[in-house]
Amino acid sequence: MGVQPPNFSWVLPGRLAGLALPRLPAHYQFLWDQGVRHLVSLTERGPPHSDSCPGLTRHRLRVPDFCPPAPEQIDRFVRIVDEANARGEAVGVHCALGFGRTGTMLACYLVKERGLAAADAVAEIRRLRPGSIETYDQEKAVFQFYQRTNRPPNSAPIQHSLTRYSTSQSLTVCLREGETGRKTSPPFL
Repeated sequence: MGVQPPNFSWVLPGRLAGLALPRLPAHYQFLWDQGVRHLVSLTERGPPHSDSCPGLTRHRLRVPDFCPPAPEQIDRFVRIVDEANARGEAVGVHCALGFGRTGTMLACYLVKERGLAAADAVAEIRRLRPGSIETYDQEKAVFQFYQRTNRPPNSAPIQHSLTRYSTSQSLTVCLREGETGRKTSPPFL
């Protein structure tokens, strides 16, 4: 019998769920019992005991903590969910606590699946999973995904309003493979 992982909830019931890092074999059993057949891990290190449920397909998309996923990672995540759902299989996605990176991916999927505008997708994920999408850059990634997937060719960029982040927020350095590093910070400092 499984034990519900921390911060588990369905965003699209029976199709797509968000959760925190599964830490116990019983967490994987819970996911399996719920119909989850694919687990997308956004953490830099793999989840512990991930081999305890051999039928669960694991996908690794390493995203540094408090950073947004790269456009290619978002596209891959969308393909994973689409392909799994086409086979009647549910997908779970997690980062460490299930808020920032997880919420960003979930919001991007709502943009694609439900045709929501970026601001509406962010608001819906925050309604369903309070505390989600933690940084300006994570929120910006949802807007950029929307622009990339919904803007007609040769049209002007869509103007949008992002949440203002306070000056007390810490600066985050996001390093991806092949990058020397770029500083990201709240836009209104």
